[in-house]
Amino acid sequence: MILNRTRVEMIQNIDVSNIGWCNEAVIFHVINGKGSFTHRISEEDDEYDFYSQLLLNGKPIIQAKYPICPTCSGMLATGYGIENIDSPELKRVREVMNSDYQGISKSFEKIKPLLGMLTSGYYVLADAKLFPTDGQGNFFYSVPNELTPNEATCSEYYDSHLYSVAGGFPAYIYPTQKAELIKEERVDEYVQKFQTSKNPPRGLAYYEEGFVCALLDGHHKACAASVLGKSLSCLTIISPDSFRWQMVQNIMKEIH
Repeated sequence: MILNRTRVEMIQNIDVSNIGWCNEAVIFHVINGKGSFTHRISEEDDEYDFYSQLLLNGKPIIQAKYPICPTCSGMLATGYGIENIDSPELKRVREVMNSDYQGISKSFEKIKPLLGMLTSGYYVLADAKLFPTDGQGNFFYSVPNELTPNEATCSEYYDSHLYSVAGGFPAYIYPTQKAELIKEERVDEYVQKFQTSKNPPRGLAYYEEGFVCALLDGHHKACAASVLGKSLSCLTIISPDSFRWQMVQNIMKEIH
């Protein structure tokens, strides 16, 4: 018997009938998580901000400096280079993300290898509608790879320049791989697929903080969604460290 074996278990579905930004969602539990895919938060010396990093195998794939004040904005930096990180788990997940969407339960089973890399605890996996923009009227690849002021780092108030943010959800996605890797022919393929498929493939994202989601897989899909002026549905991981975790705390009380 292997006592420390990593397990990822679905706990229950979430009723999303009154949530405009979400198609489906489940709560899941990571037991003996590997901790190689983690969200690190540290306070700044001035006590008015906190520094956040989303790390994969110890390397940042997105970084930000958030203000303690919920209506103030902070600074955001992408972490271009996820394609250079040696992660067999992420590679396996990417191989199954290009097929048509088959629902949250089947998708959960397919991406378990990546979910097992999280630290132990409860999480939400949501099929969320995200937009390929920086939230300031620019294409999502406009965010530089260095800390730069960005309004989407607000947590409670945000006036979208392009899209309305349903229910205050973090509706904007940010790249984690270099723009040079985008191939126009693949973008065109997804444009056509999104126009013809009833259940097109999803992207994969991690809710970081504020209105910020890091795109783990689906950069060509995001570009195609931008061409069409539409949102990109993404399987989005929401952790208990995030500001938005409040939305599932009542459900967790019912479980226990």
